[in-house]
Amino acid sequence: MISKEKSNHHHQTNKATHLNEIGIWGIGCTAMQQLYDFICQSNPNNKIGYYDVKHIEEPLNNNTSLNFKNVALQLQQNIESYQVNQFFNAADLVIVNGNHQHANQMILILDGKKAFKPNAEHLLKTTTIFYNQQTAVLAKELAAKNDKIELILGSDFETINQFIQKHIQQNEASLIGLILTGGESTRMKQNKSLIVYHKEAQWLHLYHLLESKCTQTFISSSNKNAPLFDEKPIINDTLIGYGPLSGILSALLKFKNKAVLVLACDLPLLNEEILNQLINERDSSKMATTFLNPDSNFLEPLITIYEPKALQIMLSMLAQGYSCPRKMLMQNDVKVLKPVAAHTLQNINHPEERDQILETLKKVKKL
Repeated sequence: MISKEKSNHHHQTNKATHLNEIGIWGIGCTAMQQLYDFICQSNPNNKIGYYDVKHIEEPLNNNTSLNFKNVALQLQQNIESYQVNQFFNAADLVIVNGNHQHANQMILILDGKKAFKPNAEHLLKTTTIFYNQQTAVLAKELAAKNDKIELILGSDFETINQFIQKHIQQNEASLIGLILTGGESTRMKQNKSLIVYHKEAQWLHLYHLLESKCTQTFISSSNKNAPLFDEKPIINDTLIGYGPLSGILSALLKFKNKAVLVLACDLPLLNEEILNQLINERDSSKMATTFLNPDSNFLEPLITIYEPKALQIMLSMLAQGYSCPRKMLMQNDVKVLKPVAAHTLQNINHPEERDQILETLKKVKKL
């Protein structure tokens, strides 16, 4: 919960607190807090924040309080909107007390326990009205003013919670595919993305694997290498000099509301089975979903889904001197998978390893 003191009035228009926020209005503030608690208890696997404004001024030594994920802060100064966004970065959803402020999307609860106060601006942003038999006439009158409003019979907490659950599921970030084409390939002594393991260059093989699984797929490459990739869409590094981290962050920066499925070109045994596992067992409430390689006992940051919330976390860690994606995964809340086929995570960096894999694949094709 974020509470802000205001010297003139307690109703305000605020900037978005989160990419996925819902403002709730119509019920009393005590009921609002109870509803939030009920939603949190009913969705233990989701991270849900609450943004509220207090009704009365407080002493100057306690202007702002924040509460989310069992973290409570008492600040002696008001905070800016970007700081609010930082605080709620890990949330899957932020519920805004819409009695006091606006949100990108609003829902109205008409339970008959509180006198309804019309608010034209709120009504314009309202997408759903929850009502009961007592408030049915009022609900239909309000819905008639906005043909985009959905009417749902039921103003009880469970009905509203079911709506919230569906909303979280529907707002899961779509997937962008990103193929990391590698650096200088000094150990391999040739461009790893151009090696042919499966009848076509490895980058193109991965591109075809991802095409049906992602809304869009991009090649992470420098401008000078762009002609190598058959005019496929490219994301150039906007952060230079951090190896694969540069490509990952550049994609997250370009598509701030999307999740990025990252694949490296030095994993020639990757197949559809392992990709399906990664996608099907994805947990979008985490910073990322990744594999634990049983042979090395290391996380695999270059076959990982990075959620939108990963951007802020990784940029913050970069500013603190971290540049290794694996260490970033190790120190954060990520979903770790046991691969159904561990051999598909084998990393190939040397000509001897390449030749061995090519020989193995040749034998498999003959069977």
